[in-house]
Amino acid sequence: MTEYVLNVECTEVKVDQNYSHISTTLFFQIDVHGNVTIKKQSYDVPSYNNQNPGSFAPEDIFILHDNIPIPKYTIEVFKQLLPVGSSRRAELYWPHYLTVIESIKICKQKIKEDLEQDKQLESERRRRDVLLEEIKQLETQLESARQADASKRNDLIRDNEKLKAENKQLWESIERKKMGEKKNPSDPVSFYQRQFKPTVMSHGWHNPGGAVICTPSNAQNSMVYNAGTGIYEPGSMF
Repeated sequence: MTEYVLNVECTEVKVDQNYSHISTTLFFQIDVHGNVTIKKQSYDVPSYNNQNPGSFAPEDIFILHDNIPIPKYTIEVFKQLLPVGSSRRAELYWPHYLTVIESIKICKQKIKEDLEQDKQLESERRRRDVLLEEIKQLETQLESARQADASKRNDLIRDNEKLKAENKQLWESIERKKMGEKKNPSDPVSFYQRQFKPTVMSHGWHNPGGAVICTPSNAQNSMVYNAGTGIYEPGSMF
């Protein structure tokens, strides 16, 4: 059974010039779901000039079943605007009823627009929350990438410092070797010569004719093998 928050019948009686009585009843119904039904039904009232009264088929004035509830305070206002019972002042109440009907239509339209706006706002809020979550994730990814870059940069700095230290040690070692190769007047043997001891080809040798060409007394002409260069060079014995 349908439960109504507003269920009012308003009847008015109109008397024409022939003293014919026409009664019109308006039915205002609004259920708990906000569905509105407004109907009108007219019928002839028995009178002296009208011995055969009859009724007319109900007529729909306003039907709207959208399941959008109407606020309770608005329902109370409509109840106050709709008199209960019958009245012979049809010319007075009929415009009033039309005003109430238009007010109900406007109220339903306004509620519908507000609901649509609320849906849009809710959709925008959800979209905003999604965007905020995406921004948060991007910030987290950027921070992770920044930390990773900082770690790589620190590793590169450490590797660079290590290479500098190794290059410095290598350079110092090369310089020491170069300094060792310079002959000291008191030491005719260089560091290089100690590392690569020469091999004497001969203190002296004879050509096929037997003539002595190189002798120990003529040391500058003796040929000495240099292991560093891989060739025989003129030099002295030691």
